[in-house]
Amino acid sequence: MISQENLVKTFIELATIDSPTGSEQLVADYIIATLAASNIAAQKDSYGNVFAHVPGVGEPLVLCAHMDVVQPCVGVKPQIKDGYIVSDGTTVLGADNKVAVAAILECVRAAAEQKITMRPLDLVFTCSEEVGNEGAIHFDYSLLQAKNGFSFDSGEPFGTIITGSPFYERFDVEFVGTGTHASRPETGHNALAMLRDALLLIPLGRPTQTSTCNIGIVEGGKARNGVPGNIFIKGEVRSFKEGEITSLVAGICESCNAAAAIYSGSAKIETVRENGGFLYEEDEPLVVAAAAGLTAVGATPQYKKVFGCFDANVFAEHNITLVNIAHGAEFSHGTGERMSLENLAALGGLVEQLTRV
Repeated sequence: MISQENLVKTFIELATIDSPTGSEQLVADYIIATLAASNIAAQKDSYGNVFAHVPGVGEPLVLCAHMDVVQPCVGVKPQIKDGYIVSDGTTVLGADNKVAVAAILECVRAAAEQKITMRPLDLVFTCSEEVGNEGAIHFDYSLLQAKNGFSFDSGEPFGTIITGSPFYERFDVEFVGTGTHASRPETGHNALAMLRDALLLIPLGRPTQTSTCNIGIVEGGKARNGVPGNIFIKGEVRSFKEGEITSLVAGICESCNAAAAIYSGSAKIETVRENGGFLYEEDEPLVVAAAAGLTAVGATPQYKKVFGCFDANVFAEHNITLVNIAHGAEFSHGTGERMSLENLAALGGLVEQLTRV
């Protein structure tokens, strides 16, 4: 059984190690050293992710957590107040996702010290999750023996199982016209007018109950008295249905091209599928196992589909089912972030439940 004292100590140690996105190497070194103390060899890949295989009995499992933390996260000073671990209020705590890192490490440590038999584990600790799951994207999936597993990277209340996360595709469009002086509009081709007409056709917001569409950046123009010759937009589409996202993105491209043509201009369009999606039923065996584990530690399982994306989305692209379970921290990504000692103990217990034979 995991020592709750050790679990709190490990999390607090991790929280004090600076690991903003892109600078996770010190946390990676800590993980490797901690696993080595339990005679588990770990390695960094070329991107900085940490991988280790833990021998066991039965079907192997993946356990995944990410090492990076959102800003402000340098110089974290964790402390315990009224049953919660908190920062001093000037930084985030880093519970997202270091509580999961701590729970995984302490599960392995307890099993080694107490000679507890576990299932074989593929441990993956990723970099740069917070800026587009970059660590998971660059991870070498040939290292894995397991095809199923769990991650613990959602800010929903403890007990929540994420059963759906969307396919995500971004689009960058440059409307290209001809700039001119505002006093001679007929001599130019107004890129802003192209964008205006395109926006009349693009279904912003929630085009369907299972999709969202957004343009977050609009840039262009050089002077108040100039007709802009170039306008840039950056947007995204998310959907739980791959066919739906494909159709929506194709429609956006068609709308931009048509609007540009009206003004004798053009639209330079780039679309990138950033990650795939997943949609799991509540009777999926791995979801059932997650629910059973939560019940065993006194939590009530809840099922939720969310429009956020995770490392689990990238794993799904590689045909690996990674069920994402809420880690139990509150107010993640803010300086008021906190982790209750109760939820931390329950998270540790959950990892034990999921990994024991």
